[in-house]
Amino acid sequence: MDKSESKDILKFSIIATSVIVILVLLFSTNIIENALISFTAKSTNALLNLFGVRTSLRGNTIALLSGTQMKLQIIPDCTGIYPFIIMVGFILAYPSKLKNKLLGILFGGILSLLVNYIRLITLIVVAEKSYDTFQYLHIFIWQTTFIILVIFYFLWWINWSKKPQKKIKAKI
Repeated sequence: MDKSESKDILKFSIIATSVIVILVLLFSTNIIENALISFTAKSTNALLNLFGVRTSLRGNTIALLSGTQMKLQIIPDCTGIYPFIIMVGFILAYPSKLKNKLLGILFGGILSLLVNYIRLITLIVVAEKSYDTFQYLHIFIWQTTFIILVIFYFLWWINWSKKPQKKIKAKI
């Protein structure tokens, strides 16, 4: 590795870390954090009921009305914001056109949101049947899945952002 590559890696690391720290601090403010938690709890509860899983919502706690009758409190980690923040830090730190960065963040956000809903719904459906399986999925499978998602999405985005963008010509 030459000095130029070392400088590029150091620059990427500093920018990514700075962006991640700033966004974590911003999203950790009470007003934003509480809004994210409330949104996640309400939308997850609505989706669960839409899919036929009987639940009720009190504050930020989703209660299963059948099976194990567990109560699951939605906390900041449940919002999926932290993997998304890491993804944003990586994308902003990588040298690319602003348009590509914004599109990468937009589609990465949509992907993160969808995967997080799949994660939450899966966990709650499993929790209805088995607490032990819920714990295993929650701690090992889904955390690993989000790490892999961030890495693979970022690598895909790098490849996509390097491709020449086709210009669409309008024929009149």
